Amino acid sequence: MTSLFISYSRKDIDFAHKLTEAFKGQGLDFWIDWEGIPPTVDWWREIEKGIEEADIFLFLISPDSAKSKICGKEIDTAVKNGKRIIPIVVREIEWEDTPPQLGHLNYIFFSRDDDFDTAGKKLLSAIQTDYAWAATHRQLQVKALEWERSSKENSFLLRGKELTDAEIQLATNTSKEPHPTDLQREYVLKSRQVTDRQRRILTGISIAGIIALAILAFAAFIQRGEAVNARATSEINEQAAQTARVDAEDNAATAQVAEANAVEQARIARVGELAAVTVALRDEQPVLSMLMGIETFRLENNLRTRSVLIDTMNLNPQVLQYFSGQSFILEGVAFSPDGKTMASSGYNKAITLWDVSTGIRIAQLQSENPSIIRTIAFSPDGNTLASGNDDGTIILWDVKTLQPISSPFTGHSNLVRGIAFSPDGKTLASGSADQTIILWDVQTHQPVGNPFIGHTDVVYSVKFSPDGRMLASGGVDQTVRLWDVQTHQQIGRPMLGHTDNIKSVAFSPDGKMVASSSTDKTVIVWDVETQQMIGKPLTEHSGEVRSVAFSPDGKILASGSADKTIILWDVQTWKPIGQPFSGHTERVVSIEFSPDGKRLISAGDDGLTILWDVQPRIPMGQKLPGHSNTVTSLAFSPDGNTLASASNDQSIILWNYQTHLPIGNPITGYPARVRSVTFSPDSKTLAAGYEDGIIVLWDVKTQNIVGNPLIRHSKNITSLNYSPDGKILVSASLDGTIIFWDAQTKLPMGDPITIDAGGVWSMAFSPDGKTLASAGTGRDIILLDVNNQKPYGEPLTGPTAGINAIAYSPDGNILALGASDNTVILWDMKTLQMIGSPLVGHLSPVTSLAFSSDNSLLASGSSDKTIILWSFPSRQPVGEPIKGDFNSIQSLVFNPTGNGLVSGSDDGSVILWDLNPESWIQKTCQRTGQNFTGQEWELYFPDTAYHITCPQWPVIQ
Repeated sequence: MTSLFISYSRKDIDFAHKLTEAFKGQGLDFWIDWEGIPPTVDWWREIEKGIEEADIFLFLISPDSAKSKICGKEIDTAVKNGKRIIPIVVREIEWEDTPPQLGHLNYIFFSRDDDFDTAGKKLLSAIQTDYAWAATHRQLQVKALEWERSSKENSFLLRGKELTDAEIQLATNTSKEPHPTDLQREYVLKSRQVTDRQRRILTGISIAGIIALAILAFAAFIQRGEAVNARATSEINEQAAQTARVDAEDNAATAQVAEANAVEQARIARVGELAAVTVALRDEQPVLSMLMGIETFRLENNLRTRSVLIDTMNLNPQVLQYFSGQSFILEGVAFSPDGKTMASSGYNKAITLWDVSTGIRIAQLQSENPSIIRTIAFSPDGNTLASGNDDGTIILWDVKTLQPISSPFTGHSNLVRGIAFSPDGKTLASGSADQTIILWDVQTHQPVGNPFIGHTDVVYSVKFSPDGRMLASGGVDQTVRLWDVQTHQQIGRPMLGHTDNIKSVAFSPDGKMVASSSTDKTVIVWDVETQQMIGKPLTEHSGEVRSVAFSPDGKILASGSADKTIILWDVQTWKPIGQPFSGHTERVVSIEFSPDGKRLISAGDDGLTILWDVQPRIPMGQKLPGHSNTVTSLAFSPDGNTLASASNDQSIILWNYQTHLPIGNPITGYPARVRSVTFSPDSKTLAAGYEDGIIVLWDVKTQNIVGNPLIRHSKNITSLNYSPDGKILVSASLDGTIIFWDAQTKLPMGDPITIDAGGVWSMAFSPDGKTLASAGTGRDIILLDVNNQKPYGEPLTGPTAGINAIAYSPDGNILALGASDNTVILWDMKTLQMIGSPLVGHLSPVTSLAFSSDNSLLASGSSDKTIILWSFPSRQPVGEPIKGDFNSIQSLVFNPTGNGLVSGSDDGSVILWDLNPESWIQKTCQRTGQNFTGQEWELYFPDTAYHITCPQWPVIQ
């Protein structure tokens, strides 16, 4: 029975009574206090116990419950224990007044137009969702708490099947609500460690016992020799000794098998647990998650660990590198003008300098009287670094000597929030919480003229225009102001548009625009000349926007937000470019483009500084530029050295697969869209089918046409294949026919074979060359006997939708079909029976299929812009579908060695996919920027000697 804890305000007691009466009718058990909460420890312990033992925590939201301290403590207890929380609104409340712990959850509204019964059904459905896991979570949390309150005494730990079940539950439900708690993970991990230790001790005792039995048996055997005259007794002793020896041998063998099985089961459970921990850490500790994924894969290479490794690598694809090891909140980040050095600052009251190319920390700068450093900036020549501090001072640092230049600048009466160098480097501007802006002479370290007066509250940000004549500022008074640098006078009126604090301002490189960001979650772009808003505010962020920056070429505006993301905006359209960058686990505070505009650096409250690739990036893929239209077909030469790509741009490009460079110029000698290409088995000829039904043979070496075109089809060529022995070329067309061609004479071998009046979409030779499988717009798969070109047996009835792709496994035992109903169907070609259920994962029709040469992987591509790798024989996906900067997939092909996949898509992309896990590890290591600390290693790998996971990074102590 589901157990509920109900938290509510006394002013909502009537509703609570009505709700509990409804629960009784549904057979639900609940804990609710009807009498009031005396301020006693004992009673609070009863409440804690009620929450701990509940499966689900219901919170009745109203203006009064949101203000209640007791209700707040109850929510905190529920969160601490990882309870599944369901908030229900009983009286309307402003969004910002709701408890922050509930902000990410979906509410059920009893306060709106829904009648009580309708809302009650929604609530009941939510309660009953995944009850089994909620109950298991609750039971495990209760046991873990009992262990914790008993000073973590080993006698309270899990053992045997109970432990194995808990490990499986944590591994399989790590992403579900309620999420596993840290205490649960520690409890199960400690249980496994103690169990493994006890098993080793027991095994040692068992072996010692067996040895003792053997010694006794041997002693009995000696006694037999001494008791020569007591033959009967001797015979009995001999038999007893023999029995003892056999028993000892059996016991030893049994012990060895048991030991081996126990070790293997423990190892399997351990690998599963570590894989689950890797997934659980992704959102909050991405760097640690990446390191965990690598070590888990190294512990065992199986489907689960490969999936975890590939998903971890593909997560946050724009991230080039994490600059980690900072446990404090960051406030400022800056690139040196040459882009080689990066600086970050924050609550550690120091500035950290990093080598951008290696990710190695160069130095840490700290003044004699350290203060929190809110903002930093490099001078245009890169020789000086300025910092604005909470004590109201500004310090200039010599980047070469790493020493302060003279004494701190003192002029502000409150903390400095923004600083900026003028383009010529002679002047420094500072904005302060004292509501003023001061210009400083960098050479004399003295203020230039009087402070700028105008803001009525904290000045958060100041920026010089590219020509140095103007200064833009923004602050808590919700205004953006432009200032004349020469006269120190405000230009025009304050620019009004934001409804909350302005956190950042930035000039466009041409000086015609100023962008401002605010805690009102918007970005506004202003016309400098008219001081009017350009278009509407940019409102894609869901949290306050802390920082904005223009790219050096002025084509992109970047914004960093408390919603933990960075958005790139197209300056022409003011639309987001691609998906938001996600990688920070707390709010993004500061961002800046590299001088070449190719990279972006960001700093956040999570202590992470992240280097981003501004251009679209696919961690496991490399894009080959060349085609300007849909890539319709891909083919490898049998020797694996050459890749051919065909396109609707009327060209074929031959690529050197080792160098990834084109071989010669694109083949464009026939003016029509190329629909299909295939190499002859000797790699000397490339057959190409065109949209007008013509087939042209090309000499791969000279890239010239061989002989006359093959003309027989009346419509688009959809597929071309050489038989494995190279004697036959088969073509399929939208005219509904298949033609067998003699590869030597280039003449048809008989009449066209009509397969489907609606057109033949795909076909494939069996590896032995005896059968040709084909499919069209209908449900049937036609098998043709290659010798007589007649149908082989009855057609195979396919899915309910058309078939777009066919592929044979290399051993010929499986035929895979890609269907328009978004599924992949597998046929056993020995029994001609369907294998299991269709493979489900794509959201749109499956357009292409390819098997790896070792039979271990099947790749499926879809118009949903994803690729899925399926593992054999399990038929389970390897990780999540692969996404990236490409469009609908039209063609897939594995290279002959099987460690690489190539895809072609609607946008002209040809992408080489690296399927070597060791390469995945190298790429993942490049992003981590660090290794495990000793403490982290001891927590996750206590029985293994420490070793470096990523050799390019030092160990963080």
